[in-house]
Amino acid sequence: MDEIIHINREEESLHDFHEAVASSMENIESILILLESGSRSHSEYRRLYDEYSHIIGKLINQSHAIDVSEFIKIFDQIKNFLNTIEKHNIELSGRICEPLLMIMDRIHFMADDAATYSEIRKTSYEEIANSLSEYSKITRANSEQVIDKTIKILTGFCKEIPPPPKIEIKQQPEKPKETSIPQKKYPSVSDIKRPSKLVQLVKDEDKLEDDLAFFKGLADEVDLIHKEWRDRTNFIMPLALGMNALAGNIVDFYQLQAAVYLHDVGMRFLPDELLEEKGHFTEEQRTQLLAHPSWAIENFNLMDGWEEAAWIVYQHHEKFDGTGYPEGTTGKEICHGAQILAICDAFYSIMNRNRKRSVLRAIAEINACRGGHFAPEWVNIFNNVLTIERNAGRFD
Repeated sequence: MDEIIHINREEESLHDFHEAVASSMENIESILILLESGSRSHSEYRRLYDEYSHIIGKLINQSHAIDVSEFIKIFDQIKNFLNTIEKHNIELSGRICEPLLMIMDRIHFMADDAATYSEIRKTSYEEIANSLSEYSKITRANSEQVIDKTIKILTGFCKEIPPPPKIEIKQQPEKPKETSIPQKKYPSVSDIKRPSKLVQLVKDEDKLEDDLAFFKGLADEVDLIHKEWRDRTNFIMPLALGMNALAGNIVDFYQLQAAVYLHDVGMRFLPDELLEEKGHFTEEQRTQLLAHPSWAIENFNLMDGWEEAAWIVYQHHEKFDGTGYPEGTTGKEICHGAQILAICDAFYSIMNRNRKRSVLRAIAEINACRGGHFAPEWVNIFNNVLTIERNAGRFD
């Protein structure tokens, strides 16, 4: 797990700190998007510089109550970068804004961690600092090379495809621990058994095709529930299968395919108002949301041979650092299929929630969760798959 930087703070200052960063991030993002789109107004540049100065001033004023030294250092680095491009008469527009937007996302995540856990991951801070250090080397002559190097630090994306990292195969337990979801209200998952080997369990070819057709039909229904979910399965499926293929098909092809089809089929049973909610859930809504992987398992229990897929679905909301659900499983105790599905599902959500967000910025957001939500080795494989996809003309 990552080394942690602890943030000393007074509780009453926490809300003010987070609000200050969030408000400034929103203003800065708006200015950068305007500049990225081609606005060449010098006033926009000055607004951007002033916004960074403003947030630094706010953080300095709060430094008596909360340790924000890492954040002040980063914002100072950004101001130095802006001074550099002004010195070299480099226009702040187009592609040059992309790394700054990625860095803003990283800072926002780091502020969320500081506010929620009173700590930040050291690698998060170092990647931001390293990317800014690289970006500050920019001149008119080397701008394209420096932009490429900075983006690579933030996304893992590169034009050449490196060999896939080795994935350690670890035997999983025979069945999950008891879930904290109330069993009287939600389907039991006690009968889910993890197969002892990663092999195809459905031996009858006709049955396999019939089952997958049934699962696909359910997935198509789920994709039509919400207007923002259209074509979701078709987006996730090639990424998940591609990641698995690049890792040497460590998960059975058909089991993973079935899991992609059914991973969110439990959403069919959630009320419409919960699906429209943007994160501020009541306790009852949160309990319902946490239960949806268990509901999907009922479909697998109707048919023999899909234990591996059921296990993937059950664990696909677990996180590498143990902050996921339903059990808070950590690290390599999360099965490979669930780790693949978690990354692909998150990537779809990032791309879908903000149509203005570029693909590279979405990739950077996945990489920001390396070692936190996602296993580093699987993020590397995701980066390699996206490299292949982009070289083939997808996600341009």
